[in-house]
Amino acid sequence: MNIKRMSLIVEKSARDLAQSFGKEAASSGIDISCSLQDSKGKPWPLEFSLHMEIHATEKQVGDEPSMFSSDLRYAVAFDDPNVGEEITAEIIMLLWPHVRAELADQMRRYDMSAAILPLNFDLETTA
Repeated sequence: MNIKRMSLIVEKSARDLAQSFGKEAASSGIDISCSLQDSKGKPWPLEFSLHMEIHATEKQVGDEPSMFSSDLRYAVAFDDPNVGEEITAEIIMLLWPHVRAELADQMRRYDMSAAILPLNFDLETTA
């Protein structure tokens, strides 16, 4: 399976400048969630959404804002017409290099190093 088309349709990011981005943040938690949904009649078949938060500390309280957050949504099409809304490890592995590049650009805008973003994912943890 290959990506036939992938276009960014929504981009949103925020940084809490009150929280420092130092060595502690580099080893802090990164929470990533994603979904793949039918586009509901739009000119592309699927939409891939990703939400990422970087926390200043590993034990950040749930009510505290994250140090950095990002929301991305893409119009996507694959060369396999049987791809549905089920997000699989294969789909994550195909899309991640493109999504990672966009996340890295967002982080650079906030003077943050994108080196903490994973280059890829362990297939067992994303399945």
